Amino acid sequence: MFAFFRPAAHQAPLPEEKIDSTYRRLRWQIFAGIFIGYAGYYLLRKNFSLAMPYLIERAIPVENWAWRCRRLPLPMVCPSF
Repeated sequence: MFAFFRPAAHQAPLPEEKIDSTYRRLRWQIFAGIFIGYAGYYLLRKNFSLAMPYLIERAIPVENWAWRCRRLPLPMVCPSF
């Protein structure tokens, strides 16, 4: 059906001497990705709430927000009434 549903090709297990260093590197990469993603989420979230008065001032009709928000991928950027 879709290629990304197929299981990954078999890989040989890591040699015993590389397991610790590889896992340590992967743990730091995952931690850094989660940290940056979480920080980015909160930076954008706070900036959007600061921009809302400006958007309202620019006369974006409130009745059009529901129409616009249905087409946005992130429902949290839409105001809730």
